[in-house]
Amino acid sequence: MTARRAAVFDERRRHDVAAVIVDFHAGPALDDCVDSLHANGVTDIVVVENGEEGSTLPSLSGQHVVLVVPKLNLGTDAA
Repeated sequence: MTARRAAVFDERRRHDVAAVIVDFHAGPALDDCVDSLHANGVTDIVVVENGEEGSTLPSLSGQHVVLVVPKLNLGTDAA
């Protein structure tokens, strides 16, 4: 593959990525997941709290995410 073709190929592989995480008492694993997403360039992250209200907040510990609290467990299909 020529250098020019490689550059075009690399440019096509770059995509904006967003992530939605459905949390059910993930605890420290949620922090690890969000850290991993940030480390890989994902900046738009939504966390859906699917456990008891307030169970996700301590796990986020200052992470830059959007938190959705549906007030009841909707199941993973509805979330």
